[in-house]
Parts: sequence; structure tokens; C-alpha cells
Amino acid sequence: MATYWERQGFSAHIIQKVTVLIQQKKKIMENSIIVQIEKILEKQTFTSSKTGNVYEKFFFVGKTQAQYPKTIAFSVMGAEKFEKLGIVVGKTYNISFDVESREWNGKYFTDITAWKAVCVDGGNAPQQASSNNMQNPQPQVASQTTTNANDDGLPF
Repeated sequence: MATYWERQGFSAHIIQKVTVLIQQKKKIMENSIIVQIEKILEKQTFTSSKTGNVYEKFFFVGKTQAQYPKTIAFSVMGAEKFEKLGIVVGKTYNISFDVESREWNGKYFTDITAWKAVCVDGGNAPQQASSNNMQNPQPQVASQTTTNANDDGLPF
């Protein structure tokens, strides 16, 4: 079955070239930014008035590492998608996102939805099972046991 463009008289060669250009444009238009995660906010739970389904929306905040750093709040719909991102406070990620604005009562609200996160701190970040652990990470304290009688408190 012929496509719309073939019926309009375009050759397969031209259609292929246009398809490649469209794919390249999509790659160029992908939004991504490198941020260090500052905090993970409390999730929002709401119920659809139309279907009655319960939804969860997760938020995390990152700061750019530019000369004049910007703070950006990202959102993610659904616990499974959020856990798949593997966001950990303090780590640096390349976040791919979509931007959408909606009008309500003459005002516009913008949402930045993260859909991919790649850790750039030397590998993938470990996934955290509990968002509570991600919000309030416990510092790791190394135990120091010395047998030296002249211990001056220095670790070396």
C-alpha cells in the first residue's frame, strides 16, 4: 500500500531523505541538562475525577553547574518511572526532559517532566528503594580504631 507521499508523486529516495532529516531534527530538539540533585520532594497523590484512578507525581530539584547556577524542579509521573530513574541526592545527572505549559484562568503553568537520567558521577547510581532514604541520606562515618599510644586524632 502506497504512503501519502508516494501517492503525491514523491520518490522513495526523497521520502527517505526527508525521514532522515526529521529524525535528525528530533535528536537536536531533545532537551537535556546536567544538574546535581539537591533534594527529592514529597510525592503528590491525586485521584482523577473522570476515571477515579489514583496517580502519584514525584518531584526532585537539581542545580546546574554553570557560572550562574539555576535551580530546576523536575516532575515524574508514577512510582515505577521515578524508581527507574534512580535519582540519588548529591549525585550529578544528565536529565532528559520535556517542557509543557498549560493555561488555567488566564495564567500559565509550566511543568518540566524528566523521562531519562544518566549519572555522570562515574557510573550508574544505585537505586534507592525508599524515597525517605533519598530525602534524608545518612552520612557514612568511617570507624577509626588505632592502637598507637601517641594518638593525636589525625587520621594519617
